[in-house]
Amino acid sequence: MTITPNGVTLVGATDATLSATARDAQGNVMPNVTFTWSVSDTAIVYFVPSGGSAWVSAKKNGSTTVRAQAPNGVMAIVTVTVQGCPVRCYA
Repeated sequence: MTITPNGVTLVGATDATLSATARDAQGNVMPNVTFTWSVSDTAIVYFVPSGGSAWVSAKKNGSTTVRAQAPNGVMAIVTVTVQGCPVRCYA
């Protein structure tokens, strides 16, 4: 299982979309997998999960982790870093 991009740096009032992909033991993409998304610190980013993707937007400087978990318990984690926000960012 992977999340792309593998790590994100948001500079100023920017946003990004993260996408999760599940693969079987042979490396083939498994379609129609619903992921459970979470973020460790909602003070750093706005976070809107939706099935196979999650939208993140800069809120304030710092780093947080975003996790996607497949129904079988397999999980992927990426770091989202926000920098260049004077006090607060709004994308």
